[in-house]
Amino acid sequence: MQEYLARKREEMISYVQECEQRFGMSSSEFVMYYRELESHGTEEEYDWYVCLNFLSA
Repeated sequence: MQEYLARKREEMISYVQECEQRFGMSSSEFVMYYRELESHGTEEEYDWYVCLNFLSA
């Protein structure tokens, strides 16, 4: 189970890095932007936000 969780965490970190490059903003800039949205944005933006929240927990 520990290996599975470690692998999933690494996948999330990789996904977050890909999003930072694709959107051209840091995760902290994205969080400020996302919180100002009146909706959940795109599915990809929502996934990025969820990953960041999970990783910071």
